[in-house]
Amino acid sequence: MLSIGSLLAAGQHAFQNGDPWACVLRLREAFDAETSSPTDLHAAVMLARATGDEWAAVRFGERLCEATGGEHRARYALAEALTDCGRAEEAVTVLQPALEALDDDRKFKFSRMLMIAGQADQAQAIARELLARHQDSPTLWERVAQTRKFGTADADIDAMRRVERRWPIQKAAGRVAICSALAKAMVDTGDDSGARHWLNERAAANRMRFAYDPEALEAATRDIELWCDGAGSDNHISAGESTPETPIFILGPNRSGTTLIDQILSRHPDVGAGGERRHFWMVTRPLGDCGAQAIDAWERSRLAAPGWKEVGSRYLSLSREVFGSRRCFTDKLLSNIYRVRAIVRSLPRAKIVFVRRDPLAIAWSCW
Repeated sequence: MLSIGSLLAAGQHAFQNGDPWACVLRLREAFDAETSSPTDLHAAVMLARATGDEWAAVRFGERLCEATGGEHRARYALAEALTDCGRAEEAVTVLQPALEALDDDRKFKFSRMLMIAGQADQAQAIARELLARHQDSPTLWERVAQTRKFGTADADIDAMRRVERRWPIQKAAGRVAICSALAKAMVDTGDDSGARHWLNERAAANRMRFAYDPEALEAATRDIELWCDGAGSDNHISAGESTPETPIFILGPNRSGTTLIDQILSRHPDVGAGGERRHFWMVTRPLGDCGAQAIDAWERSRLAAPGWKEVGSRYLSLSREVFGSRRCFTDKLLSNIYRVRAIVRSLPRAKIVFVRRDPLAIAWSCW
């Protein structure tokens, strides 16, 4: 039997070579090895998080905490894994007892967990504590802005303007953060013109960080629309295995109401709340965005790649680890819109809910 170190090395190699499923299998073997080495357990948590394997990340994190007696770095690793899978309240409970032992970077990340868990006051208190030592930090000012409402003649706005002058567009990541904070302040004070200015400044800084090709995005979206409308789906009959499970894929733009739909559906006692899980991404990674050309190439290479039945089986095996015997569960990873062909082919019983909302309402909801 391979050592846990060898299994993790094999998993890392598989992940780096674009095969997250092989990495998942190695992580399961490593988990069964029942090691108590904190170094190996921490490496397993980090690899599982990078892969998107939330089940493994949490399980290894729990084992790491047991092995170290709740040492603060172990608690932090578990808290991050819990946050990744939408369990921020549990993450706060795990990490709160170790707060004083955290360094400033981890305290800042803890403030994010608090914010997600709805504890904005404590998140702001931590951000202000850190600002006393890092006065020019744009990300700390962004956290303050996210957790409070500004008023006119607010001293914090003047402080943020001073910080903004120290972060030119060449320091794009920091500038994005401080411009976001100032835009939020302008919205709070009813200064629409000022908000527009800082949002434009933020957009300019983001364009320095990321390549944006609107024509390619429009082409990819149109490709999906045509297929869903039937123009390119003559051969889309599912080849997957018919199983009792009924995944419900909730898709739509950001801020369109997908989280609300997820919450409504999962209030039913027989529906598991999946949130934004990367399960389908893990089992279809070689397909990239699952566009028409990628799907065609996949189907032509059946000898070298698993068929649709196997893809569906892999996805459901990951889901069963989370939902147990529940037959119905939600999956609202929005980027699954690019995998809708693969979903239809590999999961015959899957339901797809696409949420639509007025684009202006979406834009306003972001702020």
